[in-house]
Amino acid sequence: MANGSKRKIIKYTKLLKKKFDKISKISGSRIQNSPYLPEIMQTQQLIMGELNYATKSELDESVSILNQSFENILPGISFIAMVTIGAFVENGADPKPAYDSVIPYFENVFNHIENPAHISMIFQIGSMSYMAIVAILSKYKEGRKKIKEDKKFMAILSKIWMNFRGGEYIWEISNVLDDQIALVLHPELKKGYILNFGGIANGFQLQTLLEDILIQNNDSRFLSGTKNDPKLIAQMKNGPNIINESLNGYFSMFQAKALDENYRLPDSVFKNMDLWITGGTLPIEISKIDGKTCILLSKDDGNLKLNRSWNSQRRFPHMEASISIEKILTQSEVENYLKLIYTSNN
Repeated sequence: MANGSKRKIIKYTKLLKKKFDKISKISGSRIQNSPYLPEIMQTQQLIMGELNYATKSELDESVSILNQSFENILPGISFIAMVTIGAFVENGADPKPAYDSVIPYFENVFNHIENPAHISMIFQIGSMSYMAIVAILSKYKEGRKKIKEDKKFMAILSKIWMNFRGGEYIWEISNVLDDQIALVLHPELKKGYILNFGGIANGFQLQTLLEDILIQNNDSRFLSGTKNDPKLIAQMKNGPNIINESLNGYFSMFQAKALDENYRLPDSVFKNMDLWITGGTLPIEISKIDGKTCILLSKDDGNLKLNRSWNSQRRFPHMEASISIEKILTQSEVENYLKLIYTSNN
């Protein structure tokens, strides 16, 4: 810790809280002309300058101080508090207390979308605070589960996320699946697996980690193929998000509805793009069979001939991903699942 920096972040956070309290007594257009507004911005910058020197306990205390602001903070400046708390979490503060204040406030704001007079303010708050929402949800798995339980908020978000800057990030992080059981089958090889995954943002990350765990060339129970660089795999899972290189896909991933009456998959993804699980597909958009996320694999040969690659950096740098094998299926179990999938499709 740099000399003289200890506790400075606490001092500046308390000062920011006081300024929030003072400006909350001002109403209407007078806020924009208030001397407290530039002072608030300046104080926030002082806090940001101390983040690299603060200890976890200081960051936790700072969150606790600023959390009190949400009792009476004005909506028009609430994003400043949210962004500051998000920065505390990114730098090591416990995400739960941050979630308990920021996310309910954010949800409450969006739950007033029915009032046309509030729409402009709501979009402003969303655009200015999305990074804080993402930071908190990235680091708090239980929070991601909780936010999905607010059905009203999720229904509103599904309709308006494309209307404000950063909305897509809030929508995607809110829909991340955790502790999700997946059924992964290779119909042609009659091989299958039950997996457990979580913290995976999109199809790119899913395919990277899925192929890494299932391609084991020296074990006949698994799949054969070309594996990616282990250091890139580590980055796509939970390592530092600093390497910017390319990853390559070996298989194609298909939705359950792609399976035909002969238990085969399409020989080209371009005939029916809606059958293909693409890099941009969110895991929540993958259909389920028997309560499990269902992923069908086809080797990229024959008419597929796809040379696919993608960036090795995680969509959400602060969210750690996990994937594990729960069970290796027998050929008989795979065949039974294939029958179930085809029956469910028809």
